[in-house]
Amino acid sequence: EIRLSLVGSEMCIRDRLKNIINTYQDIIKSAEQKLGKAKQQIYRIGTLRLILFVAGIAGVIHFWDNGWIVITGVIALTFVPFLFLVKLHNRLFYQKEYLEKKIETNRQELQAIEYDSSSFDSGEEFINPAHLYSYDLDVFGERSLFQYINRTSTDLGKKRLAAWLNTHLENKTAVSYTHLRAHETKAN
Repeated sequence: EIRLSLVGSEMCIRDRLKNIINTYQDIIKSAEQKLGKAKQQIYRIGTLRLILFVAGIAGVIHFWDNGWIVITGVIALTFVPFLFLVKLHNRLFYQKEYLEKKIETNRQELQAIEYDSSSFDSGEEFINPAHLYSYDLDVFGERSLFQYINRTSTDLGKKRLAAWLNTHLENKTAVSYTHLRAHETKAN
């Protein structure tokens, strides 16, 4: 009966892990499709910008002798849309960078599921041989607890996580409070 319970739990864990892997793969696939579309839009808008710029210069040169009103009209018809497209082009570049980072992050998470956390910071600068337990338990360094759980994106976050792992909690209230905070952070 206990064996069946363990087998059932193991299957449940495998199913959950497969769902997590499928979710990461779906996110990657979706982001890659969006990235392809964004790259196409960037190319099209870049080409259109070039055409508008050349047309604006050619129009100004061609209508140079017709007076300022005509030149102002040419500029309004070519350079105003050109500036609008520059702004749109920049937005698409930000979207492209975001999607590339999203793909990279999800690929790193898939690697971490396979126990390859080499793309994450190891926290080697926090290794302290004199610490009560962090040196012996491989809390910091290559293939460490820090490297496996660290998903911080700022230096402050990394330092806070390191300080949390280096803090030796001695009373039950502090341990319970830390667990509560960790669950609150996970929920958010």
